[in-house]
Amino acid sequence: MHTPLTAHTSYAAVRQKIARLLDLALVHPHVAGRLGVKPSSGVLLYGPPGCGKTWLAKDAIGTLGLPAIVVRGTQLFSRYFGETERRLRELFRTARQHTPCVLFFDEIDALGAQRDMSDGDAGGKVQERLLSTLLNEMDGITANTGLFVLACTNRPDQVDAALLRPGRLDALIHVDLPDSTDRAAILRAYAATLNVDGASICWEQVAEQTTAFTCAGLAQLMQ
Repeated sequence: MHTPLTAHTSYAAVRQKIARLLDLALVHPHVAGRLGVKPSSGVLLYGPPGCGKTWLAKDAIGTLGLPAIVVRGTQLFSRYFGETERRLRELFRTARQHTPCVLFFDEIDALGAQRDMSDGDAGGKVQERLLSTLLNEMDGITANTGLFVLACTNRPDQVDAALLRPGRLDALIHVDLPDSTDRAAILRAYAATLNVDGASICWEQVAEQTTAFTCAGLAQLMQ
């Protein structure tokens, strides 16, 4: 398992780390083969709500120009027996048809919750079947398959340990609240999307006044 980024790591460093893992697995897998290194099959981004995990993941994917299938874990659930597992298998099948491809799970804890956290017999059995399906599909990801799983969670303590074994989500990256430099960059980025003339605004000064703001909080501020 890769050593997780701990303490505070800038958003630029996190984005670069994600991009390097994606590049080695999907863009230049021959480099890994030449070096005798096995590329990661997946990455888990974890950290507080609203801290930009989804944004960082999508930005890294977009920078490399890779096709991606994005799904929120809760979107797959169905009240019909076996339908949720079927949807999950279909999702992986579609991703394999469009390789190289990133399969991006937001709120992965909804699909891969620890097996001792079920809320009743029926719910527990559904969760076990779903987790088993997810593990089986991820075990099919090997070198040169052209598929990479990227996942996010606000609750890493609820993700089953089996998902974090080598060959699955074997790279862990912690994403913390943005620091002052990160906040200034985020404010500039939002200003550009809103067509705000920020030439006369000192974003560094605004960033100093928004300590402890999340990415979501900064977005709301710009609105």
